[in-house]
Amino acid sequence: MELAAGEEGDALLVSSRALRWDRDGAYAFVIRERTSPLGNAYYAERANVELSGADDRTAAVVSGLSEFDRIVVESEEPLEDGTRVRL
Repeated sequence: MELAAGEEGDALLVSSRALRWDRDGAYAFVIRERTSPLGNAYYAERANVELSGADDRTAAVVSGLSEFDRIVVESEEPLEDGTRVRL
């Protein structure tokens, strides 16, 4: 993948395996923590992303994710928005 410096601003490089596509475009699942009286629980949340480039190993995400997001790269079970996950 080749990125032209300065054309798209800052991009976050993520594994291409973390991205999925549907009719609405590219997205990834990020892990969100929710606190309850019984302790913390973790859920997969869909994050629509905009890409400036991608190849078979890496994708440059220009919006939709932050550098602090925990991104799901693979899962043994199919994920949907709101699926409870274990870390």
